[in-house]
Amino acid sequence: MRRNVITTWPRAAYDEMVLRRRLFGADMLIVNEPAMVRQVLTGHGTTYARPVALRRPLRPALRNGVLLSEGADWRRQRRILAPLFTPAAVGGLLPHFAAAGEAMLRGLAANRVNLADVLQRAALDAVCRALFSLPAQAIGAAGLPELLREFLDGVGRLRLLDFLARADGDFAAFGRDRQEFAGRWCAAIDTVLRARLALPPEQTGHDVIHLLLSARDPEGGGALSADEVHEQAATLLAAGFETTARAMFWTVYLLAMDRAALGEVQAELAAFPPAGLRTPADLARWPALRRSFLEALRLYPTVPFLSRVALVPHRLGTIDVAAGTLVLVCPWIIHRHRRFWDDPDAFLPSRWAGREEQTGPNYLPFGGGPRICLGAAFAQVEAMVLLATLLAARTPELDDDRIVLPQVVLTTVPAPEPWFRLRPVSAPLR
Repeated sequence: MRRNVITTWPRAAYDEMVLRRRLFGADMLIVNEPAMVRQVLTGHGTTYARPVALRRPLRPALRNGVLLSEGADWRRQRRILAPLFTPAAVGGLLPHFAAAGEAMLRGLAANRVNLADVLQRAALDAVCRALFSLPAQAIGAAGLPELLREFLDGVGRLRLLDFLARADGDFAAFGRDRQEFAGRWCAAIDTVLRARLALPPEQTGHDVIHLLLSARDPEGGGALSADEVHEQAATLLAAGFETTARAMFWTVYLLAMDRAALGEVQAELAAFPPAGLRTPADLARWPALRRSFLEALRLYPTVPFLSRVALVPHRLGTIDVAAGTLVLVCPWIIHRHRRFWDDPDAFLPSRWAGREEQTGPNYLPFGGGPRICLGAAFAQVEAMVLLATLLAARTPELDDDRIVLPQVVLTTVPAPEPWFRLRPVSAPLR
């Protein structure tokens, strides 16, 4: 399970509506039936909670931001933050995403590239610019890029003791590296926030820190405290860049193996180049790119499973669920389920033609229910801008004979990370 969670799910999960198993002596349900999925995802905070095993590795970086907070604290944070991440609000961040895309193109190597690494760096740069009005290289002195890598490759990974723990503080003596990391992470975020707040207004423009400082609770008018601004910035940085980077990688990877789909995307980018983008509404000019992105998220959801633990005995559909039961809603399984999708393992962007609805019980790339990803619009706009910038100028060509398999760590990553050649669009393909 620590190596690759998706390899533990049996073939039957892709055919059945509910699968019951045992994990560490406790009941576990894998739920695919749409009404049950809705019940699980809407019951967070009353019938269900996030398991201790998942909270523990995430807490050092995400702190008590909106992703990990619970109860009244979560409801207050969500009320304040929701208006900041509407499509209209995210539209003000377009210049930051465009600048990150231009920097990505300038930094491309002339020969073979590790595209996963290129897109990770571009996504981090885009998030740093959108959050702090600072490019990633400007925050390098604070050590944030290295800390993020340390989190993803080390302290943020599941451990055996996480599965055995019954509370966040259990086995604290064996988690000192996480405590030490949390201290360095908080110090680095503080350094970057001070640098951002020291910038003159004409250098910041419209960024997320400005929005966080200006936000008010619709119920009472209260603002976020300095600690809360810190925690939201940490959450957005740690949770935002990696998921978007992986979604972009899988999109380009799949397009590189489907020349017809890639040609359709590049034709519409030639007709309406990224430089013409002014508002999020302009993204509708790239329907083929959108369809490819949605299909990549279906096949390779960056968060492949959502886990909940039952707080009380209850009835889930027709099933009696005991308190303590682990309930999994797995986008990876649901997105490839044989009852929901025709040819579920195939990359078919055309299946999204004419489909405006991007979420639902059978498509959950950003989760669902009240705790659906707050940054979904942010991530989609960022990804569309960076992908369009790359594909309008370069044609990706896989240049690696190794088999690339999806591996779930915190997100769905390629193993190994393959090499590509990125040819100028005018250059002939091999």
